[in-house]
Amino acid sequence: MHGGDIYSDHVDIDFSVNLNPVNPSDEDEAAIRDAVAAGIENAGVYPDILQRNVRSMIALSEGVKNGCVCAANGASELIMAAVSMISPGRALLIEPSFLGYRRSLDSAGCEIKEYFLKEEDEFCLKSDVISYLSKGIDMVFLQDPWNPVGKNIDDGLLNLILDKADSLGITVVLDESFFMLSDKSLERSGGYTAELIDRYGRLIIIKSYTKSFALPGFRMGYAVSSEKMTGKLTGHLPEWNLSSVADAVMGACAKTVLKGEYLKSSAEYIRTEREHLIKDLKSLGLKVYGSDTVFVLFKYEGGTDLYGELLKKGILIRDCKDIPGLGRGFYRVSVKSRADNERLIRVIGETINGN
Repeated sequence: MHGGDIYSDHVDIDFSVNLNPVNPSDEDEAAIRDAVAAGIENAGVYPDILQRNVRSMIALSEGVKNGCVCAANGASELIMAAVSMISPGRALLIEPSFLGYRRSLDSAGCEIKEYFLKEEDEFCLKSDVISYLSKGIDMVFLQDPWNPVGKNIDDGLLNLILDKADSLGITVVLDESFFMLSDKSLERSGGYTAELIDRYGRLIIIKSYTKSFALPGFRMGYAVSSEKMTGKLTGHLPEWNLSSVADAVMGACAKTVLKGEYLKSSAEYIRTEREHLIKDLKSLGLKVYGSDTVFVLFKYEGGTDLYGELLKKGILIRDCKDIPGLGRGFYRVSVKSRADNERLIRVIGETINGN
């Protein structure tokens, strides 16, 4: 079960998917619309199989060589491709996490070693995870920020994990799908991605325009890694894996990223509205876990099926009962506009108070 199922029931507001709630400027939105039109106009020919325009624009925005980038039909395609490329016999999976990692590892027949984040630590990654990295582990997935929790990884701890993995020849997939919408994006200077892939030859960083630009229907993910790793990864992706529309729109998104203003203002807005949302959720007596990004995890210990009751009222939230390490009573909601967030709070309050 994932978020975003607006097809089975009537949904007025979807809080189950985590997308940027801030609209681009008129200029940036017009550029994206023009890119859509150009992609449709080019639909009569095959897209560039070498992704020359997309790769060069993303590489420019990340400060890396063109050969260090490959674009894909969403981050999920890259996760599956990375597992296919490594063909791990054994992988470390840190739970709770995005279900797509387990799905990809299971499809490869990989043995999974689990490490569980602790509720008493607010589900934050701690240094004891390093002891779980050992010989025989071929692959590990990290997230910055962590989904479904929302916390950024401490940079010092991240470097320690990457050092240990590198010394053991373990491939690390660092999923930064929500990084551009997180607090750390406001603090980090340019060039950090380039430094990481230069230092760690088996590191694959996955990012997503899908979330950052709130365009999930286009499926726009990309990977940044060493040229050697990127070349191998591309061999595990389908030919022409980008449609002509996705190709054009990703190029337009990269140009907006280069300008910097949109994502900076988005992250600032999200931080402000998230603080209000967390405060309001706590006022309802819910256990709320800290977040640095566009979604919030909370726990409801009452007997009401909060997911089902909110759905009856047109509000879809993410029920996390299927996520290992969480279970019944855990829910995740995205950060939206003040008006939408206040409606969510009002409906949750009415539901748990029996109104």
